[in-house]
Amino acid sequence: MNRKLKGIFLCSLFLILSAKNSNDNIGSEINGGKEHITYIEMLEVLQIQNEEIQKMPTEQLLNTCIDCPLIFKIWLNSSVQEGVEILINEYNGLQELLIRKDAGTELLKIYMKMDPHAFYHDWNDIQRGKYTFKFAFVEMLLAQETIISLLTKEERLSLLQELLNKQKHMSEYPIYDIKNQESNIFLIGKIIQKDYSEYMFSLSSEQNDKLQYFLRRGSHSIIGTKEMILYMVNKIINEL
Repeated sequence: MNRKLKGIFLCSLFLILSAKNSNDNIGSEINGGKEHITYIEMLEVLQIQNEEIQKMPTEQLLNTCIDCPLIFKIWLNSSVQEGVEILINEYNGLQELLIRKDAGTELLKIYMKMDPHAFYHDWNDIQRGKYTFKFAFVEMLLAQETIISLLTKEERLSLLQELLNKQKHMSEYPIYDIKNQESNIFLIGKIIQKDYSEYMFSLSSEQNDKLQYFLRRGSHSIIGTKEMILYMVNKIINEL
């Protein structure tokens, strides 16, 4: 079994076992009780070898990161932003991505092609979940300061419009849940914060506190935050 297939196998098994036991050492045994599967072992097999990662075009590197079986982990922390930062610290694919000068443009290309309608209605829950996780993960990557700063203001405006378009289509299907709503709104908020901060000046102190709290965390939005961000972005689009 090659390194990549071994990583996928171990991570799939980890997903099953972690639902029963969240300790660092999963505790469930295989091979007659002689072998433990740990999160550290999974991280080790998923790392991209140095000679391979240096030769990878950015598009290929991005797809490898997006397909990483551990992207679900970012939703298991106190906030999604914290989860992204932890995964970046642990996974060398994301570390390499953040130093690629074309990472923003290549990630934007991938996102613009992603279609909220492009799933099969007979998919099982695991297949649907994997598809929706990818949407949210790509939006969270785009929201990282290193990535979003690589885009031009014109590219960020195009992204803003596409986020609203995707949000509209996602609302038609129940498979897109709170994680998709929040990652979408989070990225919209980060673009407003970067390019259109003057629209935040009219917020009350309480509203601004709610907004900044969400923009630091990327999850657990306080009631009214989503509506506040949507009001600002629609005003921005209408006035351009």
